[in-house]
Amino acid sequence: MLAIFRGALQTVTGYPCSGAIPCDYKVIVLVSTLHFFYRKQFDCFLISQLREMRD
Repeated sequence: MLAIFRGALQTVTGYPCSGAIPCDYKVIVLVSTLHFFYRKQFDCFLISQLREMRD
């Protein structure tokens, strides 16, 4: 929740690229989590989370 607030605040204050980073991260995490719950494939979820942590 804090990441979305921070991203929105940065976008409003004139830094849209910096604001997009935390918002994009939250979207990626949400999509990968929903994909895991829907498909029950832990391997895909693990790889996506490790990639996000590495970047």
